[in-house]
Amino acid sequence: MLDWLYPERAASGASEQEAGQGGELVAFDQSEFAVKGLADTGYVFIPEGCEAGECPVTLALHGCQMNAEAIGDTFIRYTGLNAWAAAHQQVVLYPQAESSMANPQGCWDWWGFAESTWQLSPLHDTRDGTQIGALMAMLDRLQSAPEKVD
Repeated sequence: MLDWLYPERAASGASEQEAGQGGELVAFDQSEFAVKGLADTGYVFIPEGCEAGECPVTLALHGCQMNAEAIGDTFIRYTGLNAWAAAHQQVVLYPQAESSMANPQGCWDWWGFAESTWQLSPLHDTRDGTQIGALMAMLDRLQSAPEKVD
């Protein structure tokens, strides 16, 4: 899929199999983004050579019932994204949604549970939604100061 999305992006020389081992998976504190529905911990894969920044970022959102609370690191480690990212010098951000009474399957907010219940026009599915704002803040932080992720 990523080869199709980025046809101009050449691999850095190592095969995706070899490169999959060339990086670090780091947990980071998401609680500072203080948005309803986010877990306390998110993850970022930083390939070798991207520690100082300058690498593009892919945002990988898990599906419902696929957060780390539900399936551990299966989505984060075994989708093939890290191997592709290491071979193509691209960071992967894995933010995590949490399960709750309002969101028992740990989904990203596609129906408005994280927005205020009194809003006439909830913004959950727009660029102004609270979760989208938190994701953008994570990306901004990662792209401006990758060494301060954890």
